[in-house]
Amino acid sequence: MLGKLVKMNSKAKLTSIILVTSGIVFGLMLFVATDLNFPAENNVKSSRNNDIIDLDTLKTSQDVLLYSEDFDDGVADFWETVGGTWTVENDRYKATGAPGERVRSYYNNQTFHNYIYEGDFNLVSGTEMQIIFNIHNISLGVDQGHYCQLTLFYDDPGDRKNSIILYSTQNYQATHKIVSYNFSNSQWYHFKLISTGADVEFHLNNSLVLSFSGVFFTSGFIGVKAMYGPIAYWDNITISSINSNDDQIPGIPGYNLFFLLGILSVVAILIWKKLKKY
Repeated sequence: MLGKLVKMNSKAKLTSIILVTSGIVFGLMLFVATDLNFPAENNVKSSRNNDIIDLDTLKTSQDVLLYSEDFDDGVADFWETVGGTWTVENDRYKATGAPGERVRSYYNNQTFHNYIYEGDFNLVSGTEMQIIFNIHNISLGVDQGHYCQLTLFYDDPGDRKNSIILYSTQNYQATHKIVSYNFSNSQWYHFKLISTGADVEFHLNNSLVLSFSGVFFTSGFIGVKAMYGPIAYWDNITISSINSNDDQIPGIPGYNLFFLLGILSVVAILIWKKLKKY
């Protein structure tokens, strides 16, 4: 009789341990599902299109929309302009400038760090279009040498015609990278700039055209610019944050952890059900 009681107490203790373990496992699964942001795989898709972001290269995971402007209300809120004439025409942000004039506009309401900057542009006339990012001091602008920008050369008397140059300048000390790209006036292009720390990727029409590591500034304001008698349009501007894998728990792939916790939970439940028969 005593032996049976000991055996029953042992089973009861084991059952209790299994139940507690199962509760802990399910609690961990709930914690992981709600509070941690593990990447599902080494490549993920942007939430707005099917472009692939390489997590091994950029160390990014989920992106969150921070700012969006489609100019459908006829107003460019918080866009500060320098030079030229800026209007919203047919739900698009329009800039016009005199021959030889440089015109630019900055979104001055917020700075950004680790982000995706997307939009559409159309240079009807003029020779250069610029995507400005990580402006260190908006009151100084790009003329004071504290900024990063991509200059898209449609035409140029030198060797820069049909090219893209990344500029990163600090006190007029510049580093840059140049790639070839054939542009056409009066054509819409979709751009996507990914700024992660000192790393930059630039996509045009959903294709990667330039990547660079080592820009001077890793955060700041964003803007647009056109040059030399421009008529230019911009539309569908968005800024999204991107999280770094450095914030994740190292060495534990998220979905492998989910799988392991799921297996342990199933095993614990099966053992508990089997013990109930005795």
